[in-house]
Amino acid sequence: MKNFSILILAALVFACTPQNYYQLIETDTSTQNITSNYFFFENEDVIIQYNLWSNLGNGNFILHNKTNNDIFIDIKRSHFIVNDFAQTYFQNRQFNPKKIGTLNQENTDEESLKIPGFTKLANPQQTNIEISFNEERIICLPPHSKKIIQGFELQQQPIRDCRLYRFPKKTEITSIEFDKENSPITFRNRICYSFKEDFTVSKYIEDSFYIKKITNLPSTEFEKQEFMVFCGDSTDYRVKYYPLMKPNSYYILYKLEPSKFNH
Repeated sequence: MKNFSILILAALVFACTPQNYYQLIETDTSTQNITSNYFFFENEDVIIQYNLWSNLGNGNFILHNKTNNDIFIDIKRSHFIVNDFAQTYFQNRQFNPKKIGTLNQENTDEESLKIPGFTKLANPQQTNIEISFNEERIICLPPHSKKIIQGFELQQQPIRDCRLYRFPKKTEITSIEFDKENSPITFRNRICYSFKEDFTVSKYIEDSFYIKKITNLPSTEFEKQEFMVFCGDSTDYRVKYYPLMKPNSYYILYKLEPSKFNH
């Protein structure tokens, strides 16, 4: 009977323990500009916009032509560079765009629209037709327009460190911070472009950022829920949102697992 009670107690403790954990990764750079939805880099011709927020990190970016002329981007000569290892953007990939729905509201403000994590879509559209297309090596970007460039996931596994509990309780949550010189991961993005389709004259824009801060968190401290409110209408439907969400941050979701290692 005693052993049975111990088993019940252990099962209750395990049931009350969060099963999902998140490694929150915050990045930084000395040259980035940050808005509520993006952080970005620019030169006299183009702007590169990022929003890294996703599981494993979103490496896609938006390229914006600031000029009055067509700009051509050679993605075979453009690279995403992680810890000095270059990944070429041109992978001869095939894409199947997902169906996208939109929420439209004139004069949207915080009082009339309270959908946690809601932002305007970069490319709003709605279609019942799915189209497959192959990746192009040379992309033409018209004057004063934007295109989404498909990138790569930023990180596959959580970073382990003796200063971080893998499965922390609320009282065990700590962070570790880095500068550019000792950061575990640095990122560079180098884009080749030209105003001439034959690339007789090429130009480059290169930006960089690095991991500045890492924090491991149980799901109870990372994700929250709120009732959806749209155009003044409230419902009993709850939506998940992330209070720590920032465009220059991302996260890695991992599961509780039996282990002798606390870090």
